[in-house]
Amino acid sequence: MNQVELPRLYAHQRDFAFNLARFPTLWGSWGSAKTWALIVRCLLLSVNTRYFGNFAGNRGVIGRFKYSDFRDTTLKDLKELIPSAWIVTNNKLEGLELTGGSEMLFAHFDDFKVGGNLGWAAIDQLEQVAEGDFDKLRGRVRLKYLKQINSKGQKLLNPLRTVFGVGNTNGNNSWQFNRWERNRLNFIEGLPYNEDYWTLPPLTIYDNPSLPVDYVADLEKLPPKKFRVYALGSWEALEGVILEDYNEAVCVAKENIIPGTTWRKYVGIDHGNASGVKYAAFIAVDPQLNSLLYDEVYGANCQIEEFCREIHERLELHEREMAEADGRAPQGLEDITLWPCDPSMQRKSEDNAAITIVQLYQQHASRLGFSMPLYPAYAGPGSVDAGIDKLNWLLRNCRKGRGELPYLVVNPRCRHWRQDAGAYVWDPNTNKPKLGQSDHSIDATRYATGTIYIGDVLEQFDDEQLSFAEQLVKDMQLSKHPNDMDDYLQYYQEAV
Repeated sequence: MNQVELPRLYAHQRDFAFNLARFPTLWGSWGSAKTWALIVRCLLLSVNTRYFGNFAGNRGVIGRFKYSDFRDTTLKDLKELIPSAWIVTNNKLEGLELTGGSEMLFAHFDDFKVGGNLGWAAIDQLEQVAEGDFDKLRGRVRLKYLKQINSKGQKLLNPLRTVFGVGNTNGNNSWQFNRWERNRLNFIEGLPYNEDYWTLPPLTIYDNPSLPVDYVADLEKLPPKKFRVYALGSWEALEGVILEDYNEAVCVAKENIIPGTTWRKYVGIDHGNASGVKYAAFIAVDPQLNSLLYDEVYGANCQIEEFCREIHERLELHEREMAEADGRAPQGLEDITLWPCDPSMQRKSEDNAAITIVQLYQQHASRLGFSMPLYPAYAGPGSVDAGIDKLNWLLRNCRKGRGELPYLVVNPRCRHWRQDAGAYVWDPNTNKPKLGQSDHSIDATRYATGTIYIGDVLEQFDDEQLSFAEQLVKDMQLSKHPNDMDDYLQYYQEAV
């Protein structure tokens, strides 16, 4: 078969279609020309071109989750692009045989039954496919030889076995986000990444100049969040999201901000007993009462001692950063005003029934040479909803036009918090935060911000009656010496 030329592609289509990674993907908005790029890559892996070379005699599968969707969308694009002269056999239900001996099989992944060895597999609308089905396809892509014989009578090796797909972004708590977009962000941030899972930044409607002007104009009229998801390819969750006022572009600082030495600082602690995940949220409050989530410690399946050691290292790091910014010598550890924590940490420790989890943390901190006077956050009726409302209020205040209201800004290095915030959703059956989701970072932050911003207003009037917890927190904040914290904590535990 002679070499063939393909139609001119946009830059993002070329980057995906010609990519040599084993598992490349293309994500983004509606109408960003993703399916066209998918089909071009399928053809490059099935014929002789100047892009990949001679792949005649290959065997691959292309499909969507449901066959009806594949027939009505992907297959129509395939018929439009592939020259009829290339087709030797056309079975409308099962696939095509191409000149040169390649097979292009059709599939629907809700009931995938294609057997045998494959050289490639292509998935349209990958967001609809389960992680297990993708991994099953990886197991099928094991075709070692093409159906070609060289001049010496030997079979030609298949030089690239690949599973690839395109899709619409579907929330940053999805397996697709974690496998591709998180991997891309790790590469950008200089963290370990897997080069097999290649992807581009999400595409937008503006990446496809062929879209009708009125189509783009209609999408631009969508509400802000829907516009970001449908038109700009944002990975944030769309439906049922809890922190609805969180916007990565507005609430996250462009670069890491170093808080001032004199700013009040809080460390919110969440102890995930069942999940094994522990989280510490470092929040600083400037003189204007604005908050900065300036760092985090995330511990998955780690022991309390290990978690406390990481917190200690961050306290040292922050003091060095502030000292460098102030032009002074560091003096040990940064000063923490208060340590609000998960109220369930008042229960007895499983490791030692004689002490509470709070006391266990304090013991490990003491052995490491620092004080961690944990203060269990209020856990009365409505405390979760009130804490979420307060977080949303602080995030909403990041927008322009919110006057002098205090806000919460997040440092870029708080990666786990940023991922959780966009994916934190309600359970439609209970109208409560969905169980089993990654929410430890949000809870730890809620404990801190609920302590920093007491009540519905920031200033308490002299004649206003404070609740017991509010008065206690106010007293603790006004304490003159860190040792006073132990007395307040003991008083609190005896009172409750």
